[in-house]
Amino acid sequence: METKDTLQQFHEGQVVFVCSQITLLKKIHEGPLSVVFKCQRQDGTLCAVKILKKKGVPSVVVDFMWKEMSLTDLEHPNIVEFYEAAVTKWFMFIVMELADGDVSDLLQETEDHISNQPIIFDIFRQIFDAITFLHGHKIAHRDIKFENMLFKRNADEIRGRADEIRSQANEITSRADEIRIFLCDFGLSAKVNQSENIFPNGTISYLPPELFGPLQSKYNPFAADVWALTITLFKLLTFEEPWSEASRSSEEYSNYLARRDSIFASTNTLRKDLSEQVKRLVLDGLNPDPHLRPNILKFREDFMAITSLWTLKHGRSIEELPHQMRSNCSIQTSPISPSSSTGNPETLAGTKLYFYS
Repeated sequence: METKDTLQQFHEGQVVFVCSQITLLKKIHEGPLSVVFKCQRQDGTLCAVKILKKKGVPSVVVDFMWKEMSLTDLEHPNIVEFYEAAVTKWFMFIVMELADGDVSDLLQETEDHISNQPIIFDIFRQIFDAITFLHGHKIAHRDIKFENMLFKRNADEIRGRADEIRSQANEITSRADEIRIFLCDFGLSAKVNQSENIFPNGTISYLPPELFGPLQSKYNPFAADVWALTITLFKLLTFEEPWSEASRSSEEYSNYLARRDSIFASTNTLRKDLSEQVKRLVLDGLNPDPHLRPNILKFREDFMAITSLWTLKHGRSIEELPHQMRSNCSIQTSPISPSSSTGNPETLAGTKLYFYS
């Protein structure tokens, strides 16, 4: 018999009360500590509810849950919108907007992946906007990865599956800006004070090398976000991760330390034929020394200057993007002069923020 503190008690068709009444429609994700349902609010709005188990969970995990709930007031078009949240004796409930899928659903591996350049570029422009917003508010996401990048289509403008969008090559450019990308899962996020010592965390294949060696005491979550963002970009472009972990126990990473351009040596055309601009961006973001990685503003500036993701022999370039897409910046921070991380404070949105010191 199931007890009242188990996630198994929640099922499709059940009505639960958070701040308002919601009906659970379909289970879309389940883990050992949480479950996510597609649901419907009383006003008919479709949404998602994340139910986190509280009873019997280690205190450090409960702390992560509280952090996620504390960030539910974030408002940015490229960050998941939170509707309501509540805590009971046994569970935490977070009700948020419903996505159509993650970016891996949007861009499945195909032989004509290179023809998706405008969509890929706009996906990452939106992710850069989200991370820039977070860093400007002294928040490090700390779990940037494919699975935490969701998308939502304009249902009135885009119909059918993502592969139907891809197949209409002459319409990709005009449709790219009708897909909204947003970050989710803020359970590992941290609001960083300059004097605060942040405990390292994240997904192992996205973690930077300083977490596997003597530099761990100098962990900077903003520099770690840039590293994870670069791994994500690399995976989005090539459908491969460069290594299982950034430590000397990985042959691929050891080869990278010996010769950094080895990361592009591959029989995978998507990997070996990346443009020189992209290769430079990847090498900057994957600098083994966290002090030498660009801050998010410099990194975004370099990305926006890219004219082609792959060598031009593969056809369409980013220059085909409409001007409004290339210039559309939804960064909600005060403009500052982007520079490399030198340990000096910079001001974003009126807040003094240290990068990589």
